[in-house]
Amino acid sequence: GPAGSCDQVKPRFDVYQAADGWRWRLLAGNNKVIASGEAHTRERDARRAAANVSKTCRAIYHDKA
Repeated sequence: GPAGSCDQVKPRFDVYQAADGWRWRLLAGNNKVIASGEAHTRERDARRAAANVSKTCRAIYHDKA
């Protein structure tokens, strides 16, 4: 794809345990945080939230293509 497309940047989700609970963040290809979510009590809830954001982003990206 063109420069700056998702294919070249390869953003990825990272789920991690923070002091206040489980959180997710979206990292750009250069490992900079480009989005993050609220704290969750359970890891699976943070993973589910990240998956929901991922699905939404893909839908928006494809809608504009």
